[in-house]
This record gives sequence, C-alpha cells and structure tokens, in this order.
Amino acid sequence: MPNVDEENRAFTSGMAGYPAGAQADHRFITVEVSNSPQGVRNGTWEISSSALEALARLIADVYRRYGLGAVRRGTSSGIAVHQDFVPTQCPGPYMMRKLPSVIARAEQLRTGGGTGTASKPKPKPKPKPALITEEDDEMAEQGHAYVRDAATNGQGSIYLIRNVDGKKRKMSKAEWNARRGSLNPKVTDISAAELKAIPNA
Repeated sequence: MPNVDEENRAFTSGMAGYPAGAQADHRFITVEVSNSPQGVRNGTWEISSSALEALARLIADVYRRYGLGAVRRGTSSGIAVHQDFVPTQCPGPYMMRKLPSVIARAEQLRTGGGTGTASKPKPKPKPKPALITEEDDEMAEQGHAYVRDAATNGQGSIYLIRNVDGKKRKMSKAEWNARRGSLNPKVTDISAAELKAIPNA
C-alpha cells in the first residue's frame, strides 16, 4: 500500500474552500484504516478488531517515539479525524463509536499497561510549517468527543471525552445545553461495554 514517510506531508485532508484540512496535513501523521470485507458488504463499514488493535499499537508507538505525552483526542494536537476539518462523514459512525476505546487502548499501551513492545524515543522532528487560524482555535475547543450509551435511545446521560487525556466525565444537563448552544457538537452512541471501558476523569 502506498505511504508517505512520517516526516513528510501527506495530502489527505484538504478540500476546496476548507483550508483547515490542508493545514492539518502540515501538522499530523495521517493513518488510513481499511474496512473489513464484511463491513463493506453489509454497509456498516465495520473495521476488524485486529485492525483496531493494530491502530492502537501504531498510535502508542508514534506517541512514544516522538515523546508526545498522553494519548488524547484533539484537533490542534492529539488524535483528530477527517470530519474535524472538512464536511465529510469520514471516518464514519463505526469508527467514531470505536475511537474513544482505541485512544484508551493506545494510552494503555504507551504507558506499558498492555503487551506492546516498547520502542526507544525518537527526537522530535522540526515542526512542520502551518498557518494557525481562528478556525483552528475553535476546533481545538471542539476537539472533545461526546458519547452516550446507545441503549438509552438518545435519552441517556452525555459524557465528555476530554481531549487532554481521553478520559470521560458525565456532563450536567445545564453544561450540555450551554455547550450545545455555542458549539453544536456531535454525540456518538456507543455500547455500554465501550462506555465502561473508557476511564473516568
């Protein structure tokens, strides 16, 4: 499969009229994950458990080698997705449901809590040139993820997944209403098991 070296820029996130996508390519190492054959056939775009584990291990390895600290969700730094920058469904609802648990698993591996093989830290590369705009600053605030137990049919408590460390905390109705009014964030419904697997803040 074609790839671009980590220290070079990939052209993967840009879209005409949305400069934040191209700017993200200057700052991020981009990873594309293949859907499982079954997920393609049935239209769920499911990703195999082995591919999700490989993704978590890759994230942990990159974070260790570059000395990036805790694995977290974020659009200025941290784990971001295509739809953070341009109007697209990518990486799709299946991956968005799995993302909090992938981040939690990557952090577990990074800190030696899993069975990953430790790699020697790599000197940080020179920063890639980037133009930081007000739009990017707004995205940094939106870098949190919001999840809810799918079994509640949209009526359950909403949890904020902090972009600093990938941990969750339950939001009050007043806090959610205020944040919804100013940022219009998306809520991802996940299973009770996936919700439980995300560490509490």
